[in-house]
Formats: sequence, C-alpha cells, structure tokens
Amino acid sequence: MPPFYWLMPKDQRHNNWVLYSEDVGRTPAVRLRDRYADLACTRCHKLDEDLALDRGIAEDVRIRSRSDFVVTSEGFVAVSARLQDVLEQRSVSAVRFLALPDVRYRLMRPVRRVAVDRDTCGVDFLRPCPDCGRFRETCALPVRDSLRLSTEELLIAAPDCPLENVRGRREFFLASEAVVSVMKHAKVSGLEYHRLK
Repeated sequence: MPPFYWLMPKDQRHNNWVLYSEDVGRTPAVRLRDRYADLACTRCHKLDEDLALDRGIAEDVRIRSRSDFVVTSEGFVAVSARLQDVLEQRSVSAVRFLALPDVRYRLMRPVRRVAVDRDTCGVDFLRPCPDCGRFRETCALPVRDSLRLSTEELLIAAPDCPLENVRGRREFFLASEAVVSVMKHAKVSGLEYHRLK
C-alpha cells in the first residue's frame, strides 16, 4: 500500500470560530452561538457538530488567515477556494466542501471515514460523558496498523474514531501520497505533511 500522510496545520495567528463566538469583554469570552444551544449536552456541553452545521452558519463568520489550509478554533478544517479548486480538478475523493459566509474559505468535511481498530490504535480515550458518551479528550492519533486504508490513489479521509478536546471533535485528515504530491505542486500553504507510521 502506498504511503499516507497526516495533513497537519501550521500554527494560526488568530482564533477562528464557526459554531462559537468570541467577545473578550464577556465572561466567558467564548460562547456557543444561540442557534446551536439546544444541541449541547447538558452535562459536558459538547454538541453534534454535523447537526449544528446542518442548521447553517452565521453570516458574521470570517476566517482570518492568508493560508490555504486553516484549522478553526473548534477543530474544523477550512480550505481556501484555491485549494478546493486544486482538489476538485484532480477528482480527489472522500471529502466535500461546505460554503462559509466568507467566500474565500469553505469547510472541508469527510464524506466517509477510515475504520479504526480501537483496541490497537494507540489512542487514549479519556472520561466518556455519562449522558452523551462523548469522550472528554482523546490523546494521540491512530497508528497505521489500526487503520483500514483504501487503495484509492487520490484520497483524503478522516479516521472514524473521535479525536476530542474539551470543546468537541477535532478533525484530522489523511491524504494519499498522490494527493500530497498534487498539494505540494500547487504550493498549498498552512500545512505540513507527516508520514503515517
């Protein structure tokens, strides 16, 4: 099987929120937007990110960056219109693009996920919520032998195990060597490629 790479974001200068809003004059400064409040677990306060995105994105959402690949403060991957064009022109599979009010960017969302053997993945799953079952946090990314990787040449995919922080799911994508080659040739900014071991 050809090599796969984690698409790892470079550090961002600004906070970029989609489902939350930030106001440094308030306490707490970061709050879930009202339109999603009923989706939050009453105990751990996490919400189903896919259901939230299905409700739509507030018109004031803006991505403050010049990079082609940006991770929002919640953990969504936002890509530039240019990167979307690069990937669509090559018919890269297993991702879709969700429009944002900021027309320069869109969210890259997985269409299908790579199956992960949780017994051998090497990920620590910490403190599941008694109400919704979401983990408080997960530590580490799954190792190669635990992933059922596809042989598709032009593939970007996300693992099916929840990679969580205290606010919610963080999305990490794997790319085939051919996709990495396309992205390097296009001089995509804002990310590094870490070979899956």
